[in-house]
Amino acid sequence: MNLLISEQVQLQLIQSIQIPSIATKGDIVSVTGTLVNRGAGTAYGVIVYENAQSNFIPISGNTYYIGNIAPNSLVTFTFSFLVSNSSKAGNYTIPVVISYENNLNHPFNLSLNLPMNVGENTTSTLASRQFAFGFQFIIIIALIVVIIALFLYIIIRRGRK
Repeated sequence: MNLLISEQVQLQLIQSIQIPSIATKGDIVSVTGTLVNRGAGTAYGVIVYENAQSNFIPISGNTYYIGNIAPNSLVTFTFSFLVSNSSKAGNYTIPVVISYENNLNHPFNLSLNLPMNVGENTTSTLASRQFAFGFQFIIIIALIVVIIALFLYIIIRRGRK
């Protein structure tokens, strides 16, 4: 006689990190979650789905395929978002659903929330971004001038021979 025994899967979110730690309107922000399987059985075909509010526009899609999570194993998943210009400063949550099967192919869903912190755009933040853009622009222009100067130097030098 064959008896099938269901092995318990126990997925837990043990860490969530947001980069940058405080996002502002127009920022691209990444949220990474770390899961651990504290159960005795493997979680098979693990997929994480995010269902963010309209304030956060997914950049890399709203599905993250993890695969199998063995007992006592850690895995991470990351979602990236564009913070919309209509976002207000405050603490938000990104709802996620973790879908998986146990060893008997029984489906399970686990709902979690990932924290998201949005701050106000400050003058210093905007000024530093504008300065960074201006500095990058100057570097690009300088490189173009150097390339043109080298090109002209080579042409003039060949003309003298």
